[in-house]
Amino acid sequence: LCYALVGKSQQGLVRVIDRASGARTLLRGHKKPLSDLAFASGRPLLATSGGGELYARYLSEEGGNISEEQCAHVCLRGRDASTGGQTPSMRLAWRESALSPLWLAFSAGDRVYLLPAPLPGSSSGVDLELDVDSAAPAELHCVPRAGAALSADVKDLQFSPCGSLLAVALGDGTLAVFRINELVLQEPSIKADHNLIATAREEFGGTAVNSVRWVGPDGLITGTHSNRCLQLWHLDSDEGTHSLVLKHDLDLDIEGVTDRFLLDAIHHGSEEVKSFTLIFHQGVALRHGPEADA
Repeated sequence: LCYALVGKSQQGLVRVIDRASGARTLLRGHKKPLSDLAFASGRPLLATSGGGELYARYLSEEGGNISEEQCAHVCLRGRDASTGGQTPSMRLAWRESALSPLWLAFSAGDRVYLLPAPLPGSSSGVDLELDVDSAAPAELHCVPRAGAALSADVKDLQFSPCGSLLAVALGDGTLAVFRINELVLQEPSIKADHNLIATAREEFGGTAVNSVRWVGPDGLITGTHSNRCLQLWHLDSDEGTHSLVLKHDLDLDIEGVTDRFLLDAIHHGSEEVKSFTLIFHQGVALRHGPEADA
């Protein structure tokens, strides 16, 4: 269990608690408040971002003490014009896989980078400075292609359950889905290939897409207006072509739901998404489906 501490004297600190033993520790390194943190599913591997820095650490507990091993550190350099000269916010998403290395997607302004997380004890840890105005270094893979940029700053991103698709929510009211065709670490570089397979833009009317979550292999939920408005999408496939089809557009009238990001989206069903549950940070749960009104 982990969470970011707040307050001038505590900004940038991350509290980690082992739920089995009760052991706790503080992770240091960030000098400014965090913008995101994420555990890799089923792994004691934690990524944190904030103030233009990203850390990935393996955590372990023994004898009531929690220890950490840093496997990656990225520090942003340069200034992205779209952020008015400010350090770009970094959003995080792990690609779930039983194979190593695990891959972490992180955003920096209008770009997304894929980073391999080395195994504990590996001598191939990543520690680099990333110039957001230049081509990606060999240790990273850039989405879209090196030297290119997305149409606006990234607000959220998430891999599909199978790990082959990456959904990206943008600040100009665009939802983009990329297919990851190949992603292999061939030290000291990466062999990777991807392509954009589907976008949705007109349905948002220029409103920023704050959140995106996969529900099932071809269903997505997006959130706008601080997640007071939710949209359910189906990724249709027809003879090699893909399109995002809007299935539901929900306007929530729930007092207090003002979180910027959705905490979780749970899919109920088998094939096409017909029902789902959303869980927000403050504990509000919303069920939508044939048997329940939103």
